[in-house]
Amino acid sequence: MKKRTSIFLILFFAAAISLFVVIYVAPKFSGGSLETVALEKETLPIADKENVLIVRDETLYLSPYSGETSYGQDDGTKIRKGAPVMSVGNEILEAAKTGTVSFSSDGYEEKLTPALIPDLKAGDTGDIPEKAASLKKDRVQKDDPVYKLTDDALWYMVFWIDGESGSRVHYNDGGTVKVDFGDGEVAAKIDSITDDEGDFRVVLTSDRYYKNMTDIRRADANIIFSENKGLVVDANCIALRDGQRGVFVKQRSGSFKWTPIQIDENASTGEKYIVKAGTYTDENGNEVRTVNYYDEVLKDPKAAGYE
Repeated sequence: MKKRTSIFLILFFAAAISLFVVIYVAPKFSGGSLETVALEKETLPIADKENVLIVRDETLYLSPYSGETSYGQDDGTKIRKGAPVMSVGNEILEAAKTGTVSFSSDGYEEKLTPALIPDLKAGDTGDIPEKAASLKKDRVQKDDPVYKLTDDALWYMVFWIDGESGSRVHYNDGGTVKVDFGDGEVAAKIDSITDDEGDFRVVLTSDRYYKNMTDIRRADANIIFSENKGLVVDANCIALRDGQRGVFVKQRSGSFKWTPIQIDENASTGEKYIVKAGTYTDENGNEVRTVNYYDEVLKDPKAAGYE
């Protein structure tokens, strides 16, 4: 009985050791079961995500008649003064000025104007809707709001950043940025940045066309300060050795070799980094061989047991 128990224990521990080797040791020598990623040239935008309030020079028009409606323009169409907008009964309503037509309203056309931006406070914007409601219906009564014209020669985007935010350094009066709404991107100018009780109110202006500009009042957008191109490494790929950052590069043998990298601190997001390719010069003036395009590196050295 004791002999059988001893044999059982020996087999059990042998199996446990074998499993340990397969999971933790073998991958470091073979590289066969470890997930890798190829290093490639990418465009890396340096950006902040902000909730942007859109302010426009816009006029809401009321119907001078009652009757059934017919719409002669599509939302977001640029029209000239005198162009037909819609009809009510047998009467044609013509554009009172040149602008972009829309058939929606959020009730803030007179409350949020360019002239009132200096009075805006972060705490005053919480109830402002994200999108305007449609004005379109089959029949309207006299004095019902029916359409809106927006002067898109210049429109405004307003948001607030934390006074302690490191992104403050990117906002300089007169500078330029790109604003990416997800379904469209426009170039914008930094009109002003103003201290607002510890935070900063940032005002951007744009004269570029954005198809949804007349319908949305607030939206999440990426404010892009710069776009840098180069060899990009994900933060998860990086492993430290004696304070030096590096990655594990897959060799022809299937094993992995730790390789030092040099990061461009001014072209990184914290999640992705642009690094030197081929060679770089270290702080002592020594030339160091580093990663190159299309090198395969460990996607997560820590999870693979290499840290």
